[in-house]
Amino acid sequence: MSKTPRNSTSRMEGEVIIGVSSGLGTGAVRAIHSLTSRLNSVIEIENSRGESANALDRYDMLLLGVAKGDAVKVRCVGSDARAAFDAVAAILDGQGVDG
Repeated sequence: MSKTPRNSTSRMEGEVIIGVSSGLGTGAVRAIHSLTSRLNSVIEIENSRGESANALDRYDMLLLGVAKGDAVKVRCVGSDARAAFDAVAAILDGQGVDG
């Protein structure tokens, strides 16, 4: 499944350190996927090896193999890119994620 940003005039990108205890495991992936389906931005997460996954693809996010303490790059493109980035960063930090 792909998602095209509606008003892709805005872009937000930055590095986030994984704070959630299970890393980018099922709980974080589920929360990010749910968030992504409600936003207009395309969200991509990239691990330290340069492998990336669209946040709409739960399986690819799990395959990134990201653990607690790892750094990832989060890219958001779309009309709500800043809000998308902030929300994904909060999830990856462990705020409101169960496992």
